[in-house]
Amino acid sequence: MVFGLGMCLTMQIIGNGILLTVIGVLIAVLGGLGMDAAYPVYRTVFNRTKAKFTPRILELTEEMTGERHSAI
Repeated sequence: MVFGLGMCLTMQIIGNGILLTVIGVLIAVLGGLGMDAAYPVYRTVFNRTKAKFTPRILELTEEMTGERHSAI
């Protein structure tokens, strides 16, 4: 959303003038940095959650199918 607002200001979809264009570039850069930071945070949370629930999922799968699965 922040990146999109910056792009709209930069392309003068919202407002016009050089000042809003420059402000739009700065807002878009901040939005891009936020997107860059979000992916590593997502991967960390995903990997922790995956490690937490994998044994239980395999246990339930074994219980339902009667087969033994190796941990992934």
